[in-house]
Amino acid sequence: MWKMPEENSFTSAHWENQPEFEVTPHSNINSWIESLELRLILDNINEPEKDSLLLTILKLKVGPQAREILKGAQVSTYCQATKVLKRLYGNKLSVETAIKRLSMTKIDYSSDRFGNLLRNIGKLIAATVPDLSPSMKLEVISQRLLTVLSGNAQRRLLDRLGFYKSLGEIYVDLEFHNKFKNESNTHKRPSSFKSKNFSSRSDIRCHHCNFPSHKKAQCRRFLAGLPKKDYTIKKKSIKSEQTFDFMNVNNS
Repeated sequence: MWKMPEENSFTSAHWENQPEFEVTPHSNINSWIESLELRLILDNINEPEKDSLLLTILKLKVGPQAREILKGAQVSTYCQATKVLKRLYGNKLSVETAIKRLSMTKIDYSSDRFGNLLRNIGKLIAATVPDLSPSMKLEVISQRLLTVLSGNAQRRLLDRLGFYKSLGEIYVDLEFHNKFKNESNTHKRPSSFKSKNFSSRSDIRCHHCNFPSHKKAQCRRFLAGLPKKDYTIKKKSIKSEQTFDFMNVNNS
């Protein structure tokens, strides 16, 4: 429990009018510290030799949650304390800003960009629901990612949802899976090319023997001197002397 310095230690009390810092989605630690330091200047207690006094006032006015953080960080100077507070609260997005940025984010599934983009989306989702416990943060972010992602990445997340133990596992697994899928797709022959090539060969039919997939100039029956005929039709009764030994003629 922090104690107030004795009243005769101060020539004025401008710093006492500084509102206590509250950790909320809308709080701004940078402007709060600037306001406090202006009051300290008015009270003539901003000199370096009064650092311990500055630190005491900061801990008194910063609020219980931030005070516990400073206690855990074991800071010994005013400068160290302000750096810790700015690092923790200075870059915090407001809920409105996070929601806006999230709605404008487009997913890039290229292997070199997907991983970083996925992590940034996770941070934005976390900023839309502040003050979550680690376990709740994992659940909330993973569920929201299902609505943001699509295709293979979405299916992978849905299949593995109950196995992840941390957000780091989600990011690494989805990044690796996305990269693997991208590399697999680049080595596959386009299906449109296959179907086009197959259909074009199927449309070709020999006018000499009526078999598909070759023309008359490549027809082995034509080159062998066999007469023009539709050899694809089987007759019920053919005289033995009129039949041809087709086993010795290869179909092209």
